[in-house]
Amino acid sequence: MEELRTSKEETPSTGLIGVFKTLSKQHSEAGALLKKAEGTSEASKRAEQWKKIRVELLSHEKAEMREIYPVLRQHSETKALADHHDREAKDLESMILKLDKTDTSSTEWLDLLKKITDGVQHHAKEEETEIFPKAQQAIGKPEAERLDARFLQTQKEIKSQL
Repeated sequence: MEELRTSKEETPSTGLIGVFKTLSKQHSEAGALLKKAEGTSEASKRAEQWKKIRVELLSHEKAEMREIYPVLRQHSETKALADHHDREAKDLESMILKLDKTDTSSTEWLDLLKKITDGVQHHAKEEETEIFPKAQQAIGKPEAERLDARFLQTQKEIKSQL
């Protein structure tokens, strides 16, 4: 299994700008949080860590779906990628909801967390190597910068509701 990136040097954000650079950074942060939770054996600490991870994952995905992917759907070269992203995001949300209902002291909880970690890792790699470069080229630097502010504001609003 490929390790999640946990440092800035390992983030493939070279050349990414605006919202795509922000999203890539958040992927690295989420990966580090997930790996930390995977290594935690105490159920109460898992539960505490999961609360933060859950908010980060859901706010990231929901803000992407609200602000980024509708814009990408407007461009023929990124429309199919946006549709694919939405399917993966729904799968992730389903796993998150299942984990919410699972006892943090169980092996089932840890197994499901590992599936989420693998899914997030796959999702991040796909976005950063396939979707973001094409999207950045399609929408251009001014739109990528404009979307960054919109994404962050929407994410902040979503976090306050979770």
